[in-house]
Amino acid sequence: MEIAKEAIERFNRADDTVFDDLYDTDAVWYAREDEPDTGVYRGSDAIKGLARMWRDTFDQAQVDIDEYVDCGEFIVAAGSVSVRSSGSDAEVREPYAWATKVDGGRIVEVREFRNAREALETLGLSE
Repeated sequence: MEIAKEAIERFNRADDTVFDDLYDTDAVWYAREDEPDTGVYRGSDAIKGLARMWRDTFDQAQVDIDEYVDCGEFIVAAGSVSVRSSGSDAEVREPYAWATKVDGGRIVEVREFRNAREALETLGLSE
């Protein structure tokens, strides 16, 4: 579970070394289907590009986690993303959940969801 927490903390600090340090070079990120950046990002460089796109698009992008659930194969982190666009004081906060799979001490897969319930149901897991 610690690796998932560290990855989020380092994303919030805009620390791109997280992708070299914690992600497997062949890691896969499945973005939510209801977002503009939807798709499958294969490889740590592609995932790093996704994170940079978020930071280039928004003046502020912050992940806040309310709950971590250890589901064996996956760690589900549920919370929200807060963003603020350039030239605006308005902040948008969207519920989010991420299911992270770790193998050999490296993140090998991340799947985005709207909330923990959706993540658990999709993965065929329960709390």
